[in-house]
Amino acid sequence: SLSLAFSIAYVESRFTPVAVNRNATSIDRGLFQLNSKTFRQLTEEDFFNPEVNAFHGLKYLEFCLSVGADVPQAVAIYNAGFTRVARGQTPPTTLVYVDRILEYQAELLKDFRSYILSHFPPAIA
Repeated sequence: SLSLAFSIAYVESRFTPVAVNRNATSIDRGLFQLNSKTFRQLTEEDFFNPEVNAFHGLKYLEFCLSVGADVPQAVAIYNAGFTRVARGQTPPTTLVYVDRILEYQAELLKDFRSYILSHFPPAIA
């Protein structure tokens, strides 16, 4: 869903196209914090191009949703990788990450509903 994608981009980078996070063995870059090991085919320019980064981030999220049993597991796969989650080796930090994503998504949906209802009240018959 769009709200899930927005939530991931917000938590990952606060919508900052040039965000960088260095890990012990890789680097996460751009809006969706694409990992240099997972996305080896991307150039430095690709990582920081918002359209390219979003395209690959959304494709990867689509993959995670297709292999995950449910949305929380898909979000865990997005963060920790399919193999770790499938083996039951989801790190505690990933569980916190999943909670943050789902909480932000719920907040977005609540704000959206409030906005819609305040600007387009239901018609009374």
